[in-house]
Amino acid sequence: MTDADAVLVTLWRIELLHPALVHFPVALTLVGAAFWFCALAARGRPALAWLAPAAAALITLAALSAWAAVISGGWADAVVGRHLYDPRVVETHENRATLLAWLLSVTAALNLLLRRVSAGATLRRAGLTAVAALLLVCCGLLAHVGHLGASLVYQQGAAVTPPEIH
Repeated sequence: MTDADAVLVTLWRIELLHPALVHFPVALTLVGAAFWFCALAARGRPALAWLAPAAAALITLAALSAWAAVISGGWADAVVGRHLYDPRVVETHENRATLLAWLLSVTAALNLLLRRVSAGATLRRAGLTAVAALLLVCCGLLAHVGHLGASLVYQQGAAVTPPEIH
C-alpha cells in the first residue's frame, strides 16, 4: 500500500463522518435563527421579503442535518465509544443532540405551518412566539451539545489518531 492509499483509507474511517457532518447543523441553526429574527423585524419591507423563506429553508435543513449528525454520531460511538475515559460525557452528548434534533424538527414544522396556514392574529402571534422561544432554546442547546462534543475530542481524544513515532 502506498502512502497515498494509506491516506485515503484513513480519510474513509466511519467515525470521521460525524465530525464532517456535525458542523452543518451548527451553521444552519445559527444562520437560520438569525435570518428568522431579522425576517420578523423586517416584516412589511418588500426588499427584505426573501429573509422569511430563506430562514424557513435554513431551519428545515438544520433539522435534517441534525438527524444526519445524530445517526453518524451513533456510528462513531460504535468505533470510539469504548475507548473513552468517561462514557457519561458521550451519553449526555448523544441524548442532548437527539433532543436538539427533535426540537429543530418541531421548530421547522411549526415555522412551515405558520407560513402555509392563515390563522387569526392571536394564534399567529402565539405561533411566532413559540418559534422564537424554540429557536432560542435550540441555539442554547446547540452550544451545550457542541461543548460536550468538543470535550470528547479535545479532552478525551475521541476519533483522534495518535501520531506515529518513528
